[in-house]
Amino acid sequence: MTILKVPMPMTLKGIQKKIAEEVPYIDIKPYSHNIISCYLKSIMDDFGIDVFNETLEKFDLEEKGWRKIKMIEEPKGEINTDNLIKIHSDTISCRTLYKKD
Repeated sequence: MTILKVPMPMTLKGIQKKIAEEVPYIDIKPYSHNIISCYLKSIMDDFGIDVFNETLEKFDLEEKGWRKIKMIEEPKGEINTDNLIKIHSDTISCRTLYKKD
């Protein structure tokens, strides 16, 4: 079993390069979608939701099953997280999807 090691800190371009290397293997090579999901989570955590959504667009990942994040602010300025869904894979549980409106 291969263990994914993400070197830290990693630049946005570095993470996107790794995603680009995995995209051709989605549904062909085992765990490629899990690896991409881990990199996307890293982008979301380190660079924010807008960059996460831009990365999905850049690599056409919505067509491959990932969803953009749409945060809804409550009147008090709090974020409504009712639309969050956690999807757990067989071995890696870092894929986070969000309901499409």
